Amino acid sequence: MVFEEMPTPVDHVMCQVCGSDASVYLLDRQDGSEHQYCPVHEPRLPVGERQPRLVIQRWRLPPGNALSRQLAAPKESTEHQCLRSEMCDHGMLGGEGACRYYLSILTQSDQFAVWSDEFEDNVRRYVVENTCEEAAQLCVDFNSIQCLVGFFRITLERAEGRYASRRARKDDRAIELLLNHPEWTDEQIAEQVPTTVKQLQRWSNFTILRAVSNRTTNSDAS
Repeated sequence: MVFEEMPTPVDHVMCQVCGSDASVYLLDRQDGSEHQYCPVHEPRLPVGERQPRLVIQRWRLPPGNALSRQLAAPKESTEHQCLRSEMCDHGMLGGEGACRYYLSILTQSDQFAVWSDEFEDNVRRYVVENTCEEAAQLCVDFNSIQCLVGFFRITLERAEGRYASRRARKDDRAIELLLNHPEWTDEQIAEQVPTTVKQLQRWSNFTILRAVSNRTTNSDAS
């Protein structure tokens, strides 16, 4: 496995209203201008209003946010372990939170502080470097990235010397195999897990990624 360190961001984009760190980029659909705001000054439309003129281009948690502070705490500290439990065991931010935590530890960086599009790029890059080039087609957006938890969990367990194939979750193994062999059929993956095709197709993260893979294949064929 390749564990290339990703630098912690030092991007100090300022809110155009108050000059504090911005957390969202908005695009004005009418004139094409871009605007940056902090959480306090981000424009909000009333519930039920039509499609907004301003649409989100990218977003992030403010620098120095609570999650980043927990991540920076010593790994064995209560603060850090609480973050790990909340993100990875209890899914406080869904699959995205777990992936941000795992990737942060694997790359010695703070993925809770990067812009949303940078996080997507970092995930895609890491997955490709540690599986195969074709796996990039399975990391197309936040919905698909959230399904990669199993791959990152197995990868971190190996890095920490805690991985044991006999105890590994089978759904995690299925995700890992799909990323390494996007061209394999469900039958081939089920045989290697091992499990049945019927069980394989009950795992939601696997079926979502398989659907992404099928859409990509069909699009390339046409």
